[in-house]
Amino acid sequence: MEEKKFNPEEFLGAKVVSPLEQEKLVGGIAAADDSVTVETVVTTVVKVVTVTP
Repeated sequence: MEEKKFNPEEFLGAKVVSPLEQEKLVGGIAAADDSVTVETVVTTVVKVVTVTP
């Protein structure tokens, strides 16, 4: 089986910034080039048990 090297920078789409660019970052957040939408799906399972004496 062939081993592949994991590149986190490529996986995350990260951009390497220079020290000068780092100084321009306000609060550690830069303006994003693309928008990201996160959707959360919640599933609730209810089990009703009836006990008769």
